[in-house]
Amino acid sequence: MGLHLFLMLPYHFDMGETRVNQLSGMVMLHATPRRNIMAAIAPITINDGKATPVAHVFNPIMTVPPTYHENGNTAIPVVGENEILISLKKGNGTIQKAVVTLRVPVLEVQSGSSYSGYEAPPKVAYYLQANVEFFLPNRSTSAQRKDLRVLTANLLANAQIIAAVEALETPF
Repeated sequence: MGLHLFLMLPYHFDMGETRVNQLSGMVMLHATPRRNIMAAIAPITINDGKATPVAHVFNPIMTVPPTYHENGNTAIPVVGENEILISLKKGNGTIQKAVVTLRVPVLEVQSGSSYSGYEAPPKVAYYLQANVEFFLPNRSTSAQRKDLRVLTANLLANAQIIAAVEALETPF
């Protein structure tokens, strides 16, 4: 019969040697913190594309997978909250995939209440969604991954990409 030990640690640790003290039978585990500590989950604030930009605050609601909802507006029902999802998946051992998803639900237009006064709860008509996928080989450096992220952000600001997304026009 084996002993299973689960530790809840606030940071990522590399587990070192495990030793059993012969006299007391105690298990001693040597752990050292990793150099790359992961980012703490915190609210994400981004501006929209209106003439006078409005800051949208996405609060963390789950840590696995990291999920954020724009839940500060009480006038919007829960089903209508914008959402950000972040995932990091290990591939076949040589590549990792980071995916960032932004989902913007659009609610059905309420046509009023019935003759009895019943008003149906709001429901989603459709979603606007953006997925950004990064395929990151294990051999890539932090500087190369940063460059890819910045190039992607700048690509989204290009006039041809803007026309494709906003006006549904392809470059000619």
